[in-house]
Amino acid sequence: MQEHLYPYMQNRELSWLRFNQRVLEEAADPSVPIFERLKFLAIFTSNLDEFFMVRVGSLKDMELYDPKKIDQRTGMNSQEQLSAIYEQTRELYAMRDTIYKELNKTMLDLQMSNVSWKSLSKKQKKYFTRYFEDEILPLLSPQIMDFHHPFPHLNNKQLYIFIELMEKDVKKYGIIPIPVYLERIYPIPDMENNFLLLEQVIYHNVDRIFTQSSVINKTTIRVTRNADISLNEESPEDEDYRNYVKKVLKKRPRLAPLRLEIYRDIHPSSLNYLCEHLNISKSQVFLSKIPLDLKYVFSLIAKAPDALRSTLTYPPFES
Repeated sequence: MQEHLYPYMQNRELSWLRFNQRVLEEAADPSVPIFERLKFLAIFTSNLDEFFMVRVGSLKDMELYDPKKIDQRTGMNSQEQLSAIYEQTRELYAMRDTIYKELNKTMLDLQMSNVSWKSLSKKQKKYFTRYFEDEILPLLSPQIMDFHHPFPHLNNKQLYIFIELMEKDVKKYGIIPIPVYLERIYPIPDMENNFLLLEQVIYHNVDRIFTQSSVINKTTIRVTRNADISLNEESPEDEDYRNYVKKVLKKRPRLAPLRLEIYRDIHPSSLNYLCEHLNISKSQVFLSKIPLDLKYVFSLIAKAPDALRSTLTYPPFES
């Protein structure tokens, strides 16, 4: 790394990550109402998504186009900036995981917690298995990847269950998109307002999907794609600018992957397979011990009893 031309200058991207860390610190502040703390966690996660899609996307483009170009303020090239971003982001993931777990314990006292599958009774597990078979399974689109079935396109920020399978001594991989049109929160019978998430229900019932194979490993994943599309280029003179913008926006979901998020853990062979087919390095892979998508907390808060919600959120602003 070159010596900074202006030592008092901060790198723009790393400075933005420090700003988002302050959002995360609001979620850790015990003086903030707990529902607001959950919101801050979700906002932090959404901010980080946008950061990777746009700011990291821009740096990846620069790395391909002009890898030697130096940021004149801090003396870092695109690769050095990306490495620093990945390192700092891992620290933020660890902070977020710790804060979420602490909040989830408090939510358990309020009977509004995201509980684990292993904490369910046999009766509750049976209920969800039956619900899965009747209501969820018919709406799923599982896919096997092998010689005849290529690796599919993974939509930006969508959740997937990724499975390593063994069928007649042949290793295969399977993937299940988590439908975005289904309810994400499922209350648990006889547990007040405690709940499972949709991906938990599917994850613990994958053996009922791939019935001809043995499930060796499984995990939940999410891909973030480059959305840094420049609109500065002139559109063709004979084309309406609105149509030009529509075409540009349609490209966004298919742009290059920038980040792979994995829930809890993944087997090395599965990780190698995903990195190869997504064309990303392991430095772009991030493990998290909490749900990968936290948008559900807004629905959770909206479902809370009025008395609880009014107590555990900020009072409405009055001018």
